[in-house]
Amino acid sequence: MTKYSGRAYTNYALVAGFVEIGESLEQAVRREVKEEVGLNVRNISYYKSQPWPFTDTILAGFFAELDGDDTIVLDEDELSLGVWLDKKDIPPAERSISLTSDMIEAFRTGSME
Repeated sequence: MTKYSGRAYTNYALVAGFVEIGESLEQAVRREVKEEVGLNVRNISYYKSQPWPFTDTILAGFFAELDGDDTIVLDEDELSLGVWLDKKDIPPAERSISLTSDMIEAFRTGSME
């Protein structure tokens, strides 16, 4: 779980980012996770997407497995916190308007599709 640095939103979030030119969605997942929390991931699986009208973008959610060392190395320009939490310690989602909240809740409850 992460928390953003320097933003008004202070609840837990997930690693997020944008796809670069010439990059697949899966490559973007690997790169963003590596850049923001210093972890390698594998077995990346698509969860679902959501139009995001606030920024005229589309969100694409993925789950992945850790590949190797679980030591978090935080990009402090992007994030103020990066931690591992047991499912039982993840707080229930406060709102369900975002794909991020949906993904956190699906993981927390074990209801991932």
